[in-house]
Amino acid sequence: DAAELHSGQRSLDSPFLLSGRVVPGFRRGRALGCPTANMPAETLAPGGRPSQFGVFCGWAALAGEGDADSMGDPHPAVLSWGVNPQFGLDKPLFEVHLIGLQCEGDLYGRRLLCLATHRLRDERNFPGGLDELRRAIELDMATACRLLADRTPAEAAELLAQRVAACGKL
Repeated sequence: DAAELHSGQRSLDSPFLLSGRVVPGFRRGRALGCPTANMPAETLAPGGRPSQFGVFCGWAALAGEGDADSMGDPHPAVLSWGVNPQFGLDKPLFEVHLIGLQCEGDLYGRRLLCLATHRLRDERNFPGGLDELRRAIELDMATACRLLADRTPAEAAELLAQRVAACGKL
C-alpha cells in the first residue's frame, strides 16, 4: 500500500550532501531495474547525517571529468542509506539511483554529488521478496519525481552548488 509505505514522507529540515567516488557494489540494483551508484558512509559531507536509515530523494550530479569544481546536469535521485535489510549488509552504505540518467559504462571511480532533500520512508524488509521490493522501488521513483517536479534543472543545479559551496572544498 503506497500510503503506508510512504507514511514517513517529508521534506528535510536540513538536507544532507554526499560527495565522493562511486565504488563497486553487489550489482543488485541493475537486476532490479534500478542501477545504483554506491558510496561509502565516509562520503557524507560535513554538517549533517540522516538521523536514521531510510530512503530519501533529492538531486545528484556527476562532477566534471577534468575540473573537480564543475558538475554535470543534476538528475532527480532516490537514495537509500542503511544496511539494506532485504539483503542484510554488515555496514551502512549509500546507494544512489539517478533517475533518467542514460550512461554508457559504469560510474566506478567517478565523483558524485548528491543532495538529499526529502525523506520518503524507512528501510525495511519486504516479505513478498524481490517482486515486492521492485514495486516499492518503482513507487519510490514515482514519488521522488512528483516531489522534485517543482524545481527546474537549473534551480536544482543552483541548490546543489550552494550546498557544495557552504560545505567548503569537497
